[in-house]
Amino acid sequence: MDDLEQSIRNKRKEPELDILLPKNGISTHDLVVEYLKEHFKVKLDGKLQKLKLLGHEKEDAAIVCYIEIEKVKKFKAIEVFDDILMDLYEDQSNLVHVTYKGPIKSVRLTQDKPSELFTFD
Repeated sequence: MDDLEQSIRNKRKEPELDILLPKNGISTHDLVVEYLKEHFKVKLDGKLQKLKLLGHEKEDAAIVCYIEIEKVKKFKAIEVFDDILMDLYEDQSNLVHVTYKGPIKSVRLTQDKPSELFTFD
Protein backbone atom coordinates (compact mmCIF):
# COMPACT_ATOMS: atom_id res chain seq x y z
CA MET A 1 0.00 0.00 0.00
CA ASP A 2 2.71 2.48 1.00
CA ASP A 3 4.81 1.54 -2.02
CA LEU A 4 1.89 1.94 -4.40
CA GLU A 5 1.12 5.33 -2.87
CA GLN A 6 4.76 6.39 -3.24
CA SER A 7 4.87 5.27 -6.87
CA ILE A 8 1.68 7.22 -7.67
CA ARG A 9 3.00 10.27 -5.79
CA ASN A 10 6.21 10.18 -7.82
CA LYS A 11 4.40 9.82 -11.14
CA ARG A 12 1.95 12.64 -10.38
CA LYS A 13 4.63 14.81 -8.70
CA GLU A 14 2.39 15.18 -5.64
CA PRO A 15 4.52 14.33 -2.57
CA GLU A 16 1.63 14.78 -0.11
CA LEU A 17 -0.96 12.70 -1.99
CA ASP A 18 -2.97 10.29 0.16
CA ILE A 19 -4.35 7.66 -2.21
CA LEU A 20 -7.04 6.57 0.25
CA LEU A 21 -8.27 10.13 0.76
CA PRO A 22 -7.30 12.07 -2.37
CA LYS A 23 -8.46 15.65 -2.88
CA ASN A 24 -9.46 17.81 -5.84
CA GLY A 25 -12.25 15.53 -7.06
CA ILE A 26 -9.99 12.54 -7.69
CA SER A 27 -10.95 9.17 -6.21
CA THR A 28 -8.81 6.26 -5.08
CA HIS A 29 -10.44 4.28 -7.89
CA ASP A 30 -9.31 6.88 -10.46
CA LEU A 31 -5.73 6.83 -9.14
CA VAL A 32 -5.53 3.03 -9.18
CA VAL A 33 -7.03 2.79 -12.70
CA GLU A 34 -4.57 5.40 -13.99
CA TYR A 35 -1.66 3.50 -12.44
CA LEU A 36 -2.76 0.08 -13.70
CA LYS A 37 -3.29 1.35 -17.26
CA GLU A 38 0.40 2.18 -17.41
CA HIS A 39 1.88 -0.69 -15.40
CA PHE A 40 -0.32 -3.74 -16.08
CA LYS A 41 -1.34 -4.76 -19.61
CA VAL A 42 -2.78 -7.89 -21.17
CA LYS A 43 -2.80 -8.87 -24.84
CA LEU A 44 -4.80 -11.77 -26.25
CA ASP A 45 -3.48 -13.06 -29.57
CA GLY A 46 -1.50 -9.84 -29.90
CA LYS A 47 -4.45 -7.50 -29.28
CA LEU A 48 -4.27 -5.17 -26.27
CA GLN A 49 -7.26 -5.75 -24.01
CA LYS A 50 -9.25 -3.15 -22.11
CA LEU A 51 -9.01 -3.88 -18.40
CA LYS A 52 -11.93 -3.05 -16.16
CA LEU A 53 -11.20 -2.40 -12.50
CA LEU A 54 -14.20 -3.88 -10.73
CA GLY A 55 -13.05 -2.58 -7.39
CA HIS A 56 -10.36 -2.64 -4.78
CA GLU A 57 -10.05 -3.14 -1.07
CA LYS A 58 -7.45 -2.47 1.57
CA GLU A 59 -6.22 -5.71 3.08
CA ASP A 60 -3.71 -5.19 5.89
CA ALA A 61 -0.86 -3.21 4.28
CA ALA A 62 -1.94 -4.01 0.71
CA ILE A 63 -4.52 -2.96 -1.84
CA VAL A 64 -6.17 -5.89 -3.61
CA CYS A 65 -7.51 -5.04 -7.07
CA TYR A 66 -10.19 -6.99 -8.91
CA ILE A 67 -9.74 -6.74 -12.67
CA GLU A 68 -11.85 -8.12 -15.50
CA ILE A 69 -11.50 -8.37 -19.27
CA GLU A 70 -14.95 -8.50 -20.76
CA LYS A 71 -16.15 -10.70 -23.63
CA VAL A 72 -13.10 -12.93 -23.82
CA LYS A 73 -13.39 -15.67 -26.41
CA LYS A 74 -10.99 -18.47 -27.16
CA PHE A 75 -7.40 -17.42 -27.62
CA LYS A 76 -4.08 -19.07 -28.43
CA ALA A 77 -1.72 -16.64 -26.69
CA ILE A 78 -1.83 -14.29 -23.75
CA GLU A 79 0.90 -11.75 -23.08
CA VAL A 80 1.09 -10.15 -19.65
CA PHE A 81 3.08 -6.98 -18.94
CA ASP A 82 3.49 -6.12 -15.25
CA ASP A 83 6.04 -3.60 -14.00
CA ILE A 84 4.09 -2.56 -10.91
CA LEU A 85 6.41 -0.93 -8.34
CA MET A 86 9.47 -1.55 -10.50
CA ASP A 87 9.98 2.20 -10.76
CA LEU A 88 10.66 2.22 -7.00
CA TYR A 89 12.74 -0.91 -6.57
CA GLU A 90 15.23 -2.39 -9.04
CA ASP A 91 14.86 -5.81 -7.42
CA GLN A 92 11.04 -5.78 -7.45
CA SER A 93 9.52 -8.87 -9.01
CA ASN A 94 5.91 -9.74 -9.66
CA LEU A 95 4.46 -13.23 -9.92
CA VAL A 96 1.90 -13.87 -12.64
CA HIS A 97 -0.25 -16.98 -12.77
CA VAL A 98 -2.36 -17.85 -15.81
CA THR A 99 -4.96 -20.60 -15.65
CA TYR A 100 -6.39 -21.59 -19.00
CA LYS A 101 -6.86 -25.00 -20.64
CA GLY A 102 -4.97 -27.03 -18.10
CA PRO A 103 -2.37 -26.53 -15.42
CA ILE A 104 -1.41 -23.10 -14.10
CA LYS A 105 1.43 -21.41 -15.96
CA SER A 106 3.52 -19.08 -13.82
CA VAL A 107 6.32 -16.61 -14.31
CA ARG A 108 8.27 -14.12 -12.21
CA LEU A 109 8.47 -10.78 -14.02
CA THR A 110 11.37 -8.42 -13.31
CA GLN A 111 12.64 -5.04 -14.42
CA ASP A 112 14.79 -6.76 -17.06
CA LYS A 113 11.88 -8.93 -18.23
CA PRO A 114 8.54 -7.26 -17.42
CA SER A 115 6.39 -9.32 -19.79
CA GLU A 116 5.77 -12.93 -20.74
CA LEU A 117 3.93 -14.63 -23.58
CA PHE A 118 2.03 -17.81 -22.76
CA THR A 119 0.79 -19.96 -25.63
CA PHE A 120 -1.93 -22.60 -25.69
CA ASP A 121 -2.88 -25.30 -28.20
